Amino acid sequence: MIKSPLDLISECLIEREIPCSKIISEYRKQLEIDVSDAFIDLDKIFLVSCSKTSYKFYYPFHISGKGLFYEQLQNYSWYYLPWKWEHQVVYKSLKKDSKILEVGCGSADFVRKCHNEKYDITGLELNSLAVSQAQSAGLKVFNESIQDFASKNYEEYDLVCSFQVLEHISEVNSFIKSCIHCLKKGGRLIICVPNNDSFIKNDEFNVLNLPPHHMGLWNKKSLISLTEIFPLKIKTIIEEPLQEYHYNWYLYLKEVMISKNRLVAFLYFKLRINKISYQFIKLISPFLKGHSILANYVKV
Repeated sequence: MIKSPLDLISECLIEREIPCSKIISEYRKQLEIDVSDAFIDLDKIFLVSCSKTSYKFYYPFHISGKGLFYEQLQNYSWYYLPWKWEHQVVYKSLKKDSKILEVGCGSADFVRKCHNEKYDITGLELNSLAVSQAQSAGLKVFNESIQDFASKNYEEYDLVCSFQVLEHISEVNSFIKSCIHCLKKGGRLIICVPNNDSFIKNDEFNVLNLPPHHMGLWNKKSLISLTEIFPLKIKTIIEEPLQEYHYNWYLYLKEVMISKNRLVAFLYFKLRINKISYQFIKLISPFLKGHSILANYVKV
């Protein structure tokens, strides 16, 4: 029986099997990236579900992406968007005297913004190219795992934040423990991840929601479950409204679903509803669940 990597004790059930050849093929087709090295000696992987926490994860655990994989993704301009919804939400909540740690800071845009505004902020990142670029810009960014960093920085920070990182991690228990280890009592832990209760759940073979890119699938319930495992309490959980840079993706998935019903698809295109769909989505986007969900915890 597979144990949950979140609490290390809960027994989990296999939800589905995924052929490795299909994943490799889709990465080549969608991104022109060869990920075959991640699946050596594997014919299939598994999506596994923990009934206690609602956390879903891919198994085996050793198939997560390494540094070179993320350097290849960095060649796509959309991969590290310089300023996203979650950055703005957290930035608006900062206190000037806070000591901040960002775990997995990517191209360090959040670190740079905070640094320029005179906040005391440190970033951690495992992509060596991104670290070199950040350090060249005079930013305090280190090529170090949170587990190693935590061993030297007990209760040093008022805020530890991590944007779009936890879904990449297979060893989620030690990752979260290490983030908490760095926090002062009463300090805040902020985690933002893709919301797998949003429209993205309908994109079954979006390779960026599969290994070696993503190792876990999070939603509101699984984020709340962290308070039952770690010394945390929830302050707020915010679901991102649909953002403009995701309108086309949202519309594409809706049209894929529509196309499965011949009559509905005929009417949709015959009545030229497709011509106004984008504007309609734009109008109602504040009421639609967007890509991400942000959980704001307090260390107790």
